[in-house]
Amino acid sequence: MKKTAATSESPAEVIYFNLELGVGFRKPADKTVKQLVKESPPPSCCFIVFRTIIMPIAKILAFSGSARRHSYNQRLVEIAASGARNSGAVVTVISLRDFPMPLFDEDLERDQGLPEATLRLKALFQEHAGLLIACPEYNSSITPLLKNTLDWVSRPAPGEPSLVSFRGKSAALLSGSPGALGGLRGLVHVRAILGNIGVVVLPDQVAVGTAHDAFDGAGSLVDPAIRSRVLTLGEQLAELVRQRSAAV
Repeated sequence: MKKTAATSESPAEVIYFNLELGVGFRKPADKTVKQLVKESPPPSCCFIVFRTIIMPIAKILAFSGSARRHSYNQRLVEIAASGARNSGAVVTVISLRDFPMPLFDEDLERDQGLPEATLRLKALFQEHAGLLIACPEYNSSITPLLKNTLDWVSRPAPGEPSLVSFRGKSAALLSGSPGALGGLRGLVHVRAILGNIGVVVLPDQVAVGTAHDAFDGAGSLVDPAIRSRVLTLGEQLAELVRQRSAAV
């Protein structure tokens, strides 16, 4: 995980060491190094140490469970990706159309190995700590495209640990559908699948109903309240990825 460089503008905490008592205490890490130097002179009989807090960079892979041209869900995930970027994350937006894979078949896997598109996609999954996924609802469930993608990516390459492309990752889910529920029923199944393969999924999610009327000609959401919710979901995922990466 790459980390940002420390500067005088970096968040920091200050540690005071009392020379007489031989003990130290910390002040909260709510100011930058420059602010602490100016505002927090050490008490008498103390010397001061600044410890810079270096926050990990959140790397997020964003995609939709639809390969349809002008997909509502691809538009949604791109807006959510903007929210994550606004929060400082590095986001890679992809289309599953660029990773064509056959229907999962264990005999095919045994005879020919993992498809080339699977290997490329697995590499992307392993380079990112967060997953931002928008998925339409097909017959009250997950789309065949997304299910097949998750099945192939979950397969280990020779020498890989089990579920290495998923374990320890964080995810956020959203959906769009012409129906009134906005694809909500499908997200229940997406959440269950991800949770069972080691992904921590944000409790919050966004489902946009009547999606055919939700976007303007430029692909932006018409309703500012919905747009705000989608952007916020991206921001929340970026923060969760940072927090979990910092704790490792």
